[in-house]
Amino acid sequence: MKKAIIAGLVVLGSLLAPAATVVDMNLNLSGSVTPARAIDVNTTSNQTYNWSSSSLLFDGPVTAGNQNLKIYGAFSATAVAGTLSSATVQLDNAGGGTILFRNDVLAANTANLRAVAFWDATNFLASGNTRFDTSTNSSLTIGVDTWLNVRLISGTRYVIRDGTNYYVSSVKGPTAQTTTTTIYGNTAGLQWAAFDINNWATYSETDANLGLDTLSFSAKVFNNVTGVGLLGSATRGGGNPPVFKVSDFQASLVAPLTNIYTLTVNNGSGGGLYTNGAQVAIADVNLTKAREAAAQLPAAAAPMPSSTRNRS
Repeated sequence: MKKAIIAGLVVLGSLLAPAATVVDMNLNLSGSVTPARAIDVNTTSNQTYNWSSSSLLFDGPVTAGNQNLKIYGAFSATAVAGTLSSATVQLDNAGGGTILFRNDVLAANTANLRAVAFWDATNFLASGNTRFDTSTNSSLTIGVDTWLNVRLISGTRYVIRDGTNYYVSSVKGPTAQTTTTTIYGNTAGLQWAAFDINNWATYSETDANLGLDTLSFSAKVFNNVTGVGLLGSATRGGGNPPVFKVSDFQASLVAPLTNIYTLTVNNGSGGGLYTNGAQVAIADVNLTKAREAAAQLPAAAAPMPSSTRNRS
């Protein structure tokens, strides 16, 4: 009896990797926590805490229900000279606990606010899960509380750092105050674009490139996530203070694809070393040779199609 050999597609390993929550911000403060470093620019037209990937913006406590409060970040408020009064940047124990970005104003002019909040992998709740894939097990959540703005430059975006490269999401975060939104790896239309984090202070939803220089969005899978966070912006006029409060941030990642499988195909092609989850096309050599030989037969020797055979 002849054995039937079928060519096809082999899937190696598990396609849905287990997830771990790596960031789940929680504030249980007895008092507010002010920045861990001094303000860099402090004038009536510009009040800024610069971005730093090596110096924390907030060095919050890790006990008594406080979680993920080691936060890197930046803050900027800009306006015409004589407008700005004082910046308030703090982990705020009032109103359920938020990251508060606010600037008071002196004059009835428009003031623009931008902010970054970012969590480094060294402070993740779980280690080893460094992959953001295209499944529902990979997710990022942003929650905002009070967000006083008039929707000009205003917006929120998700940020991932893969290795040393920063990426911004094509999908927006919350677009209204007291709202929480989550993106998953398989969220419809989700794409990412590499950007220079040092351009954070010009982030704007009114610009086609989000004020972040030239962006090129495409579908991405990140295997070496070293940090996650958000961009936020707000603008207000009429002497009203711009305010942006982050009430929630969560991130879930899966284990990276590091398992190596050896696939052996006897008398065929497709064998080799592959990572788990890989889809591998295999083909049988004997079956291929039989098809090639049949194709080379003279026309007279080839069997006639059943529809043209004599029926006597």
